[in-house]
Amino acid sequence: MKLQDDLGEHLTEQRTDNTYVFNWVHSSLKHICMERYLKAYDSQLSFYAAFADYYLGCRLLHCLGKHGEVIKTQARGWEVKKEFKVNYVFNLRKLFGTSYHLIRSNNISLLITECLFNYEFLLHKAWASSVISIEEDLKAATSAGR
Repeated sequence: MKLQDDLGEHLTEQRTDNTYVFNWVHSSLKHICMERYLKAYDSQLSFYAAFADYYLGCRLLHCLGKHGEVIKTQARGWEVKKEFKVNYVFNLRKLFGTSYHLIRSNNISLLITECLFNYEFLLHKAWASSVISIEEDLKAATSAGR
């Protein structure tokens, strides 16, 4: 809340992937922050890896001195039963963010195990969007090492 108060006029809340997120009011602020804090390639990889961990629901408990412990927290989707009808609500941020950030962090081995060769992930992503989004992940992953 303190950070939001401090940056309030520079942040905007927008709806994306069925949720609300904060974004910079002006794209130039994003570019300035990226240039200042993520100039080094290692910093960029670390940044995207941290977001991938977030979407995977993994948090290393460094603060508590419990290195290596992992907590799984985010679901890919939920069943919502209403009378005799079942609807599905998908965690679109997780489904799109996981593969994107794993590709950007150049963690292709984890991308393969958690996304591209993971039946549950593929099924949820295909239901939530389309097979085309999975094809786009495959194309991005094959061009990531180039």
